[in-house]
Amino acid sequence: MNGEIIESLRHARSRKDFHHFNNGLIVTADNYSIRDNEGMVRLTGAQIVNGLQTVKSIYNAVSEKRGVDFEDLAECVVPVKVIRTVEAKFVGQIVRATNNQNPMAQRNLRSNNVEQKVLRTGFSLLPHRWFYQLKEGEWDSLTSESYKFFEQVVGFKASEFKPVAARKAGRVIDNQEAAKAWLAFIGFADEAGDRVTHFFSVDKIYDLAFGCRPTVGYWGGVQFGSGLGQG
Repeated sequence: MNGEIIESLRHARSRKDFHHFNNGLIVTADNYSIRDNEGMVRLTGAQIVNGLQTVKSIYNAVSEKRGVDFEDLAECVVPVKVIRTVEAKFVGQIVRATNNQNPMAQRNLRSNNVEQKVLRTGFSLLPHRWFYQLKEGEWDSLTSESYKFFEQVVGFKASEFKPVAARKAGRVIDNQEAAKAWLAFIGFADEAGDRVTHFFSVDKIYDLAFGCRPTVGYWGGVQFGSGLGQG
């Protein structure tokens, strides 16, 4: 799909028809203002929740010099729908609802949830920072292209997550692996088995893995073998 998008940008005719061949973008923002006299819309706290593949393909077509110059994009129009909201839960619902047309891992659809952002912040604030990986290959993606977008996305420099700053490898904890380890640790070994997709696709398991904290009474049951009750 990325290759087809890039190919359509190489030719004047398909650039003019670009908006007919692509669904466009859905962007959420904390706020926006319209400047009619300048023909401009200014967004605050904007994030693309659908259509990132289109944006990335356009960027790659120009930056990697695949036969597309920046000036060529003047002929290219991309439809954009902007939704003003500051509710993280609502943003998550938009992500899941608007990405059902194309296959997308449930893990990716949950990546914008509040609890995932809280965990990312928590791990990054440890004395030795850990990168909490929300999507498969996210570390590799953010550390490519000379770390151009890493600090903007994560809030810290990539070097702060590395035992050896000169090397690419970092302290990365994958949320899928974290869910498996945590479920096993709190006594739900069956749910922490070989299957991993249900960590994100089944609400009950997701809440156990990311949204629940065992009570003191629960830990007492674990310690003395008096039976486990959900904390």
